[in-house]
Amino acid sequence: MVMNNNSDLIIYLEAIDTIRKEKGLSIEALIEDITSERSYRRYMNQELSIPLQILEKMILRLGVSMSDILIYVLKVKQKPSGIIEFFTYLHYDELTLATPYYKRLQDYQKDSLLLNTLVSMYVLWYEYKSHLISLNVFKTELEAHKHIFNTSMDTIESLSFYILYTIVYEDDAYHDKIIKSLLENNFYMSQILLFDIIADQYLIFLSNDENYTNDYENLSSLFYQVAHMWHDAYFIYSAQIHHAYVKFKNNDPSYMVDIKKHLYYEHLLLSKSSKKYRNIISAMTSSSMDLILKKDLEEVFK
Repeated sequence: MVMNNNSDLIIYLEAIDTIRKEKGLSIEALIEDITSERSYRRYMNQELSIPLQILEKMILRLGVSMSDILIYVLKVKQKPSGIIEFFTYLHYDELTLATPYYKRLQDYQKDSLLLNTLVSMYVLWYEYKSHLISLNVFKTELEAHKHIFNTSMDTIESLSFYILYTIVYEDDAYHDKIIKSLLENNFYMSQILLFDIIADQYLIFLSNDENYTNDYENLSSLFYQVAHMWHDAYFIYSAQIHHAYVKFKNNDPSYMVDIKKHLYYEHLLLSKSSKKYRNIISAMTSSSMDLILKKDLEEVFK
C-alpha cells in the first residue's frame, strides 16, 4: 500500500500535526529549514499539494517511526465516530451491535460530502435490514444520491457506494470498474478496514457467479493478504473461507484446513455466524459445521 496522490498525503500531514501538538512542538520548530509557515497552512487547508519529501523531513524532525504515523493516521481519518464499527457490524448482520452506532450516525455531517453521503446510505441500509424502510425506498435513495459518487471509483467512498449499489440491485453493470478499483488502486493504510469490508461484500457477490472465477480468485488473494497483514480477526475469519473456496475450485484438497480455520475464528469471535457464507460452504461440503469441528477435535485427541 502506498500513498499515491495529495488526498492521500494530507491524511499523513494531519497525523504529523496531531503528533506535533501532543509533543508540544510549535509549527515553527517543526518546519524550520523545511518549508514556510504559509505553505504549511496551505498544505493543511488543501490549497497546495504537499511534496512527499517535505512530509518525510517532518517525520524525521518529529523523531517518530512510520508505524507511529500509521497509528495516528487511523485516529485522524476514522475519528471517534464509530463509522468503521457501524459498517462492520452492518456487513455481518449484527444489527443489535450496530444499533448504538446507527443512533449516533443518523445525522452525521462531520466529514467530506462523499463520506457523509456514504454514511447516510449505510444508515438507510441498516433501516432496510431492520425492516424500518422498504427495499423500494432504499433503492430510491441510492438512485437519488448516485450522482455524488464518481463512476471511476478512484476514492474508497465511491467504490464503497457502487459495491453497495451492486449488492442491493444484484446487478453487475459496474463490475469491470469495481474490480479494477479493488485490485489496482493503492488505497492508503487508514482505509484498509473499510477496504476489507467492501472487499468481502464484493467477494460474496462474485462467489455466486461462475463467470467471474478469475476476478474472484484475484480479489480473494488480495483480501487474504491484507486481512493477515492487518492482523484483524474479523477479516481473517472472512478471508479464510474465500481462500478455501478458491482451493476447492482448483481441486486442492487442503481447502478443508481453511474451512476449519474459518470455523475456529467463528467460535473465537463468538458473535460471528457462518450464515453469511452458507452458499460458499455448502458448495464445498455437505457436513454440518459442528460435525466438521467435532471430527477435527477427535483427530487432535487421537
